[in-house]
Order: sequence, then C-alpha cells, then structure tokens
Amino acid sequence: MKICACVTSKQWLEAELQKLLVIQKENSQLKELLQTSAQANMSAMAAQILAVDTSNSRQVVVLNKGKRDGVYVGQPILDAKGVMGQIVDVGPLTSTVLLISDSKSAVPVRNNRTGERAILIGTNDIERLFLINLPKTSSIHPGDVLVTSGLDHRYPEGYPVGKVEQVSSIPGEDFVKVKVSPVALLNRNRLVLLIWPDKEQEQLTVQINKRLNAKEMM
Repeated sequence: MKICACVTSKQWLEAELQKLLVIQKENSQLKELLQTSAQANMSAMAAQILAVDTSNSRQVVVLNKGKRDGVYVGQPILDAKGVMGQIVDVGPLTSTVLLISDSKSAVPVRNNRTGERAILIGTNDIERLFLINLPKTSSIHPGDVLVTSGLDHRYPEGYPVGKVEQVSSIPGEDFVKVKVSPVALLNRNRLVLLIWPDKEQEQLTVQINKRLNAKEMM
C-alpha cells in the first residue's frame, strides 16, 4: 500500500509540474503578445484558441472571442512573430480565423529588402506558402522577409508574414516560383492577438454588435 501511495503521489506531483509549465508558457506568450500590442500602437485583445482544423482541405482555428467582444469579419490576427490570418466568421462568443496557410488566403506583401510587391497565397500546408505575380527580373533571394503591404486595407502595413526559402525559375514562365515559410507559429500558438487597425472601425463594430445582441435577446 505504501508503494502505491508513493507512486500516486509522484504521479500527482508530475501532473502539477506539467500544469505549472503550461501556465508559465502561456504567461510568456501573453507577455510577448502584449509587447507586440504596445509596438503596434493600436487597440488589441488577446484571445485563446479553442479548436484547430489544419487538414488538407482547410486551415482554420476557433477563438474564444466573438461579437460581444467587438470582433468583426476581416479582422487581422497576429501572434508575437507576425501575421496569422483574418476572421472569416463571428458568433456571439466565438470566431473563426482563416490562417494564411489556407488555400483561400491571399495576402498583399512587399519584400522588406527591395520594396517589391506581390501576393502571398496559402497551400493548405501549415509550413509552406507561395509568392505569386513576381517577374523573373525580380531580385528576390532566399532569406528575404516579406511584410504586409497594406494595399488590401485589411492588414496593417509592415507586419512580418513570411520568409523566403527557395526561388526557382520555370522555363517558359514569366514569373518565378517562390516558396515561403510563415513567420507566425501557426500550429503552435495557444494565445493570439486580435487587433483593431482603425479605432473608428472598432467603436462602430462594438455598437453594431451590441444592437444585434439586443435583438437576439428580444
């Protein structure tokens, strides 16, 4: 009986240690997100990922923030490293994020080194993106960092999105094929950052959502 008690006690201590490590990691992530928010100089809110679907057909995550928190469709989502995606569906208490790795995702970006602009698309592979519409005359190189261009008026300008891994030229094609890895930790985050690039948009969204919630409760 004593042996069993010791084993049980050891297992309990190990479980508690794992819980503490998880809490410590989350606190570290939250600190990084708050630092990102401060640097962004715009309204922001941390959100927790409730569910993940990164299958071959789609790449989405579900957050614990929704209409009641002022979340709106098209809202940018970041982590401490860079852009993760945008909100595509909003419920009263939760919302769905389309990750930049989804094949439906297209983010206008520019090369932080040269200023060249192009479109970064998802491939339904959590670790691989492609840059399109870049001519063979481009001076893009592996290691170049791609940031949001802001031309879609959705993602704020200058946020890191990806890093160029490989550049290849295809005979007969006018454009180069560019493989890119996402900067954000798309498959390792538990906490993310909702941002409001436009404070007027934030206030308007909150007002509209309050009215919608009031109607739902009637």
